[in-house]
Amino acid sequence: MTSKAWQNLFRETADARRAQSSFEMLPLAAVKGMKVEDAKMLAAVLGGSECIPQWLVAHPEWLEIFDSNALQRTRRLAGLQRELNQLLKRQKDVDALAVIRRFKQREMVRIATRDLARLADVSEITAELSHVADVSLGAMLNICHERLRAKFGSPWHIGGDGKWCETPFSLIGLGKLGGHELNYSSDVDVMLVYEDEGHVFKDRPKGRGASSNLSSHEYFNRLVENFIAEVGGATDDGMLYRIDFRLRPEGESGPLSRSVESYENYYAQWGELWERLMLIKARPIAGDAELGAEFTETIHPFRFPRSLSESALSEIGHLKRLIEEQVVREGELNRDVKLGRAGYERLSLLFRLYSCYMEGASLSCRVHRHFPCSNVWQITISCLNPRRMFCQLHISSFEKWNTACRWKIICKHTLSPKIVPLVIDLPT
Repeated sequence: MTSKAWQNLFRETADARRAQSSFEMLPLAAVKGMKVEDAKMLAAVLGGSECIPQWLVAHPEWLEIFDSNALQRTRRLAGLQRELNQLLKRQKDVDALAVIRRFKQREMVRIATRDLARLADVSEITAELSHVADVSLGAMLNICHERLRAKFGSPWHIGGDGKWCETPFSLIGLGKLGGHELNYSSDVDVMLVYEDEGHVFKDRPKGRGASSNLSSHEYFNRLVENFIAEVGGATDDGMLYRIDFRLRPEGESGPLSRSVESYENYYAQWGELWERLMLIKARPIAGDAELGAEFTETIHPFRFPRSLSESALSEIGHLKRLIEEQVVREGELNRDVKLGRAGYERLSLLFRLYSCYMEGASLSCRVHRHFPCSNVWQITISCLNPRRMFCQLHISSFEKWNTACRWKIICKHTLSPKIVPLVIDLPT
């Protein structure tokens, strides 16, 4: 690749000047022998991202990512998990958290390159971003748990057979993370559930009356506090994710963790409509998989009720008005892709309402994502598609909804900055 050839590539990028200045900071030896197809992808990333060029300067060995053949393939969750586990085995505990952050950054470079090179559609990209978050958060949670267990011991509870057993826990993904819809600037919404109440012991407790100074509830609250600090803390390697536990029962005033029974009781007695809609995309992402499955089964009757009352439908209208009056800034109703008129979140609200209503009557309508790929567009097919006998929507209206939601999601993802927070507006 000659200097003139690189200049021609830079002129085709989103920001030729930034691409040129970023390229000049890279080691010449690492880019000199690049193939044309690989060079095109590097140029697109240098001109399309603010953060990635800085990461490549700090880690020039990551330039090996720009392999057009390897980037054709989508990485699966299991492969990401194996790679991170191998990296962590070679590191001491002190360095483990930094390893996770660098692993996430490297994967962001790879995914953004596939995105900018148009090697995958939006649904694939958001799924990969969500898989990286699952793996990274799971590893971080395990490290925090091991540190806490080394200091205090393990939480135990009395099982159904009357014997003491260690208390498992599960991290539940919500929102875009739960729906495999994460984009580059998304925060991660999560909450933590553990199996049952009990106490913390250094060794296996003996006798049903055994107790300690630290309850399991206090242990898991400390675990969440440490987890939030490590995930959201600013370090030399940057922040792993902006993490949000505020969707838990009672929000900021509620406990950071609960048992399965406590969640069940709360939702049965005090759960609100917005919590039903929020839980539609809930899924276990880390911790004990069996407990995570038990949690999702436990909340199923709440998030998918047999019917919705008129008051619930009125509440939907109230939520819609709140978005218009309080969230969308003055003059932005027609420009805000996320919250404006027919914006992504507005469409998402409608689809989740349909899902909440139809799931109670038909198990075939279950949905975790809104983007139309494979079988995850079931909310539209099952509830809006006029080919189904219970839907009265005209075929032309259905196609308009389908096309509109595709376009809104693509706009939101494309306008979201490459790993830099930004307000999502349509240009005037």
